[in-house]
Amino acid sequence: MKIPDDKMAQLQQILVKDNACVVGLKISHGYQGVGGSNSSGFQSESCQEYTVEQLEGMAPIRVLGTEICALVNDVLYFRREAAGQMQVHTIACNEGGYTVMGDSIGYDTVIAVRVDLLLKKD
Repeated sequence: MKIPDDKMAQLQQILVKDNACVVGLKISHGYQGVGGSNSSGFQSESCQEYTVEQLEGMAPIRVLGTEICALVNDVLYFRREAAGQMQVHTIACNEGGYTVMGDSIGYDTVIAVRVDLLLKKD
């Protein structure tokens, strides 16, 4: 079940339902190289973890210019408004994580936030 974009725009709280594999998420704050003399991958400086129970009913979580707004059927939904249009991005439990890049903190380094789904252990 895919959530329609118009419903995504209206969510005032994180929608959480029907998750069989995902038990929570981890949001790591840090930085990442973008070429030049810094081609390093994501480097974490701090992180927060949320269980599915904690997420239910919370206000959308802002991740740089994007918001986490739903976790439904083991798919995490992000929304962002750009040029007057709602953009929706998703990650499923089998896709790993998602990195959002922000402002430059050096000519070849940017602020970055990585969101990873936490899965049930077998």
